[in-house]
Amino acid sequence: MPRRSLALALALVVAASCGPRLEANGSNPGTVPALAYLYANDPAISYNLTNGAMLLAYDDEAGAFTADTTHDVLVPKASPSRAGISASSDHGKTWTRVGPIAPAGAGCGDPQCAVQIAGSASLEPSETSDQSFWVGLAYTGASLTVPDAIAYSSSSDRTQWSPARIGGWMANRPPGEPSIARAGGASVIAFTDLTQGELFFLPFDGAAPPPGAPYLVPIVRDDAGVPKAHPIVRLYSGLLGYVAYLLPHDEQGTTFDLRVAKITRSYTQLGLTPWQALVAFRLDDIAIDPTRPGALGRNWRDATPIGLALGKGPQIHLVYRALSSETGRSKVFVVECDATSVDDCAIEGDGTNSLSWTITALDDLLPSTSPGGGEYRPTVAADKLSGAVAFTWMKETAPGSAQVQVLGASSTNPEGLELTAATSLTGGAPWTPCPTAGLVGADTHSFGTHDSTTVLPFMSDDTDATVVTGYVDSSLGCQELGQLTFDQHVEVATW
Repeated sequence: MPRRSLALALALVVAASCGPRLEANGSNPGTVPALAYLYANDPAISYNLTNGAMLLAYDDEAGAFTADTTHDVLVPKASPSRAGISASSDHGKTWTRVGPIAPAGAGCGDPQCAVQIAGSASLEPSETSDQSFWVGLAYTGASLTVPDAIAYSSSSDRTQWSPARIGGWMANRPPGEPSIARAGGASVIAFTDLTQGELFFLPFDGAAPPPGAPYLVPIVRDDAGVPKAHPIVRLYSGLLGYVAYLLPHDEQGTTFDLRVAKITRSYTQLGLTPWQALVAFRLDDIAIDPTRPGALGRNWRDATPIGLALGKGPQIHLVYRALSSETGRSKVFVVECDATSVDDCAIEGDGTNSLSWTITALDDLLPSTSPGGGEYRPTVAADKLSGAVAFTWMKETAPGSAQVQVLGASSTNPEGLELTAATSLTGGAPWTPCPTAGLVGADTHSFGTHDSTTVLPFMSDDTDATVVTGYVDSSLGCQELGQLTFDQHVEVATW
């Protein structure tokens, strides 16, 4: 059977399979053969509390290349944009591709123009406005080799998106992947620059961030001058939020320190004060195994192993993975703190975390330990109105195995975590990640850097929380096809 027919046949088999959850291909919902040989990864998922719609953003190779399946090569597009977008009006059961978001072009009229879009998308997980924002990386010049700016695009109907514009740019200081949070009419974009590792906030109230350079919010008390990376920002209101980030010890990502900072601002007679930040949690010397085996002998990296969500109260939910001192395998840990009282969830005068912070291995929170090996790519999401919270993670089928499946568990108890049994989001069918054909390093390919989860509003008459997770999937197998990548797409599970 020709490989394109084979791919489509396999897709139909997977789509017809049944399990305890609903599953859909979010990046290629029509299983279009032309898209099957181009990767999609790094999902960001959002639920709109105003209209019940959902958005899925992802790094979409199809927006930058066409697949020549005769010669197994990539054909560049004239105006590349990796800003893939899919939309759903039925809580993630079905999806429609509406992207990629278009670049602005060199004549956009701003000080800098987003002539190419690089991906690394971020969305607010629980949107409360009719207007949705996509944030990602962009190039301001076609000859640049790395993205040099933060770009944004907005939509009020989820299908028509404004051309990408530059919101944050600094000369000779290219940014890392951004994170956006929106609540109470406020928006904050957090990112670090790759040159000096400073943590920047680009805040805006209203329709859009102003063109130009962002300003640095000082992370006071410690870590001055220490490079930071991979921030995740969440707002509880227009005046309060938290940002989690790493302090890498080395370029390989084998060891890092973990921080959570509280960000606040207040009203005065002169208006709103600037956002200020104070480190509220610190954990040092976390060791991980950042390189993972994949199909076809290709390695991939899982070097951004944290997640952050804010629940009712706010309750701070933080996840990270680390090598177990007992088994040497990667384990996911859950950090919790009830920040309802302003005096809790802080660092004491002696530099230690307050007793209100708790750290527990995820397996110890489950009713029964899920079998298998190491745990990777943790995500966490929470409903700020009810206290419902959900966790997902990738798990080896056996210690050291390249085969994995994605698991999830949730809790609806606002007084504390009471997790359900782990659910297989892949229907119990394991698969081996298919890293990209293109090299990231000398011998490392890519399977993206993260997955994404959101919790739908939990009603008192519901039995369990409804959770929607976007994760990178290779359940159709992996083929050696020159510059083409088959199969790496974004799957969406509603569970």
